[in-house]
Parts: sequence; C-alpha cells; structure tokens
Amino acid sequence: AGVEPHVAAAGLDTLGVLARPESADAILRYLDHRRVSLRRRALIAAARLHTPAMLRAIEARLSDSDPEVRAEAARTLADVGDAASVRALWAAFERDASNGLGSEGSILLQESARALGARGGEQDVDRLLTFLRRAPFGALARAFEASLRRAELPNPVKLHVVQALAGIATPQARELLTRLVDEHRGRPTPAI
Repeated sequence: AGVEPHVAAAGLDTLGVLARPESADAILRYLDHRRVSLRRRALIAAARLHTPAMLRAIEARLSDSDPEVRAEAARTLADVGDAASVRALWAAFERDASNGLGSEGSILLQESARALGARGGEQDVDRLLTFLRRAPFGALARAFEASLRRAELPNPVKLHVVQALAGIATPQARELLTRLVDEHRGRPTPAI
C-alpha cells in the first residue's frame, strides 16, 4: 500500500542531504506525489542536485495545484535556478500578476518576483520595472531588493532601478529605498 508518509519524508530529507545523482529518479517521482508535504520536501531535495533535469522538474512545479508548492518552487529557483528558469518564472509571475491580489500579491507572485530579481538578466530587471503601478508593489519590492543586492548586476542597471523607484514617489518605494540605504550606510558593498 505504499510507503508511509513520514518514512517517505525522512527518505527525501536524507536524499537531499546526500545530494547524490543516483537519487534523482526517486526525487522526481515525489515531485508529482499526491501529498503536498511530500512534493515540497521533494523540491528541497531536488534543489540540492543542481542538474538541468532537476531544474526543469522544479520549474514544472510553478504550475502545481497547491499554492505553497508553487511558492516553494519559485523560492528554490531563486536560489539555484539558471537562465532557462527565468522563462518559467516569468510565466508564473505574469499569470499571478494579472490576478492582482492585494498590495502584496500572492505568495507565488512575491517569490517569482524575488527569483526574477535574483536570477534574471538586465533585460529582466528592466521588464520588472514595467510592472510598477501595474502589479502589487510588495512583490516588486522583493524583486528590486534582490536585484540591487547582486554584485554581478552592472551599476547602471541598479541606478535605473533606484531612479524608477524614486520616480514613482510612493511611500512604499521611499521606505524601501531608505531601508536599503540605511542597511548599507557605512559598509563597503558592491550593491546599491
């Protein structure tokens, strides 16, 4: 009648810690499991393998039936995604942005925005800027904060983000910029 859920959870946790390529098939099976808790654990284990096949499987979870699994997939891609992951993240972001769920947006919108800020290229950051005033600012703030913290993102791109945020002149944008400046005041940093 199958493996007990607590045994499967422990197994997935162990496979994630071991991060052995031969565990890929077992992890992939659990990414489609009927239990949400096991799908989430499988996502965490999958992230540890860092293979293109695992990244594609994680991307597929951005369309999972459970919102927490979708959000976990976006969080995972923020940490380990590659350039190909950006397309899937955009699809998730735009799908949820059209729903306009309050000032923060859905958890998937927040996490996919942050992942885009963390993993996207210069064009992706510029594209995120086009969503100012169209998507919930709370979600976009996470994206811009992630972008501004990236050492490899060119300073002119970061300056463009800061100028755009200053240009919308909302209390939330001012608070974000003030907080980021305060955090980095007096510390040498490549960001901001």
